[in-house]
Amino acid sequence: MGNFTLGRYLPLDSPVHKMDPRAKIIAMLVMLIAVFIPAGWIGYGVIFVVAASTILISKLSFGFIWKSMKPMLMMLFFLLIINAFVMKTGKPLVALGSFVIYS
Repeated sequence: MGNFTLGRYLPLDSPVHKMDPRAKIIAMLVMLIAVFIPAGWIGYGVIFVVAASTILISKLSFGFIWKSMKPMLMMLFFLLIINAFVMKTGKPLVALGSFVIYS
């Protein structure tokens, strides 16, 4: 269990670590809800910028983030593929038989 870093607390001195825990929980819930709202690529870009900004402000190292995310990469790849076939907003990019991938 020593190598498992996902969800592990690091006592760093950053604005994110100093935030009220209730505010962090509410912010996390807002992010979770935002991910499931069909906002298209622009919406996902905004979510990415907010998440990346939070990581930068929290002073977490890239190595720590990579080590935390490595176990989830297969699931993220699977969800990306599923999302490409399920999301039906924008113009059609590619048609593979009856499956259509939208922009």
